[in-house]
Amino acid sequence: MKNGNWIEKFDSLILGILMGVLLPILTAFVIYFAQYRNINIQLYLTYPRLFAPLLQLGAISNLACFFLMNIWDLKRTQQGIIAGTLVIGAFILLAMFLKL
Repeated sequence: MKNGNWIEKFDSLILGILMGVLLPILTAFVIYFAQYRNINIQLYLTYPRLFAPLLQLGAISNLACFFLMNIWDLKRTQQGIIAGTLVIGAFILLAMFLKL
């Protein structure tokens, strides 16, 4: 720890990757339950192409998380969030263009 700050314990690449992958998925489920309750969730989970637009909205939540980590000066966590966003982006591209 540089300054003895407790928040610096969270400066980890692995934590950033986990946040970058799990936060959009969690946000997508929140959007689903808020907007699309009348559509069966198994349909979304069976066809990733239907779930991809929700993940696109969920990936925006990484932006807020990224800037929060910037305020706290957690550079490794920011790098992990970017890596996690790239993983989510690759899944969205695969789902949309390969028609999974």
